[in-house]
Amino acid sequence: MAYANTGYQRATTLTISANGNEDKTFSLLDAFTDGSDSYSAITATDIAQMVETDYTARVVKFINYVTTQYPELTVSLSGSRVENLTVCPVG
Repeated sequence: MAYANTGYQRATTLTISANGNEDKTFSLLDAFTDGSDSYSAITATDIAQMVETDYTARVVKFINYVTTQYPELTVSLSGSRVENLTVCPVG
């Protein structure tokens, strides 16, 4: 299957910082479990080639996984997929 750039870059990490200091970085590429749903480790290429709905579903579960550990955080999908025509030129 041929893949084409859509102009959008996908996030693969979430860094939690307090008072300007990085405390913890979580990777969307790592294996994680959210409730009864388990996600295996994947590569950045897997993320790049994932169908958008599958990527979004993984991010939503990842957000829940992180906020279960840090319930005081509010994390959203915002910024998980951003237009970046320099890195991801439309082909």
